[in-house]
Amino acid sequence: MRDHLPVNGAGAVNLPDPQEREPGVLGVCASCRATLYSGNEVLCSPDGLYFCDARCLVDWMYEEGQLAKVQLWSDGNVIVRGV
Repeated sequence: MRDHLPVNGAGAVNLPDPQEREPGVLGVCASCRATLYSGNEVLCSPDGLYFCDARCLVDWMYEEGQLAKVQLWSDGNVIVRGV
C-alpha cells in the first residue's frame, strides 16, 4: 500500500483539477470593457479603475481630457492636436 501520491499527482482519485475551473471574473477594463479575471495583471488608476493594458489606460485618459496629443517642431513650437 502506498502512503503518498507521486509528485505529479498521478493516481489521485476524485480530486478536482483546478485548471478545469473558470477563473473568477473580477471586473471589466474601464476603457475597452474586456473582462478581467482573477490572476490577470492589470493597471489601476488612482481612483480605482482597472485597465487591461497601458494602451487602454492612455486611451481612457485621452478621452477624459487628462492627456493631450501634441505635435513637436524643431523650431520649438508645440501644436496641440486634441485635449
